[in-house]
Amino acid sequence: MQAFMNLKIEVRLGLGFGLLILKMATMAIIRVMRFREVSEVNTRIIEKDWVKAESANVINTLTRGPVGLSVTGSPRQAGYVFDPRLQAL
Repeated sequence: MQAFMNLKIEVRLGLGFGLLILKMATMAIIRVMRFREVSEVNTRIIEKDWVKAESANVINTLTRGPVGLSVTGSPRQAGYVFDPRLQAL
């Protein structure tokens, strides 16, 4: 510590700023690596998982059919008036 204190102010400032630039460069490298990981995960979700979920949703829709629309008669008779605009029917 005494050796550092014996250095001129210019040298101490230079070392301090050099250390600061080194830390910033390290953080930038780590940030780029993390962005690559996020990009890979995003690609996997969009290209693989989303396609699977969309296919499952299509199968679910085709096999179940319109469950809520199978009621005959008016919505008022069935008691399923969810939309206030349908109450006038």
